Amino acid sequence: MCSGYSIDIRTLIFYLQLFISFEDESNDLKASIRALQFILMTSAKYSVDGPSLSNELTQLGLPKEHANGLVKVYDENFEKLTNKLRSSILRLTKLNDIQWDVYDVKAINNVNDVYLPVVTMNINYDDYTVDDDSQQTKSIAFSMHAENFGILLADLQAARDYMKTYST
Repeated sequence: MCSGYSIDIRTLIFYLQLFISFEDESNDLKASIRALQFILMTSAKYSVDGPSLSNELTQLGLPKEHANGLVKVYDENFEKLTNKLRSSILRLTKLNDIQWDVYDVKAINNVNDVYLPVVTMNINYDDYTVDDDSQQTKSIAFSMHAENFGILLADLQAARDYMKTYST
């Protein structure tokens, strides 16, 4: 026991062997951890059972003892993992601000000069990252012709109405 945490010596030895087997290659270690994270998260997302996951891990070349150790931890924490996935996957971005303006842009034609309305938009929003459960404020700026803006507006209004129908 150390500071209120109990450490299973077999689990500790397993992880030490796993890290030592990477030959202190930092990029290989990071890539391997990300690959394992992807495999475990995807397995939880699709509710893969322990024996199937163990079989897949051994087919990928992981020693059977290591695969069984990962599957044991996966099975013990399956409910926590699926709850974490549910809370992070269905998260919507928060819209902070929309700034827009309409400009008349001069388009040169062979016969005469034509002024076309162009809509410029700047959208500020908070984007959530799943890995560390943090948010970053981001911004997108773009321009479009007035006809395209009309189509976008109609689509957004239809989406809003669709969401209102199913939210109540």
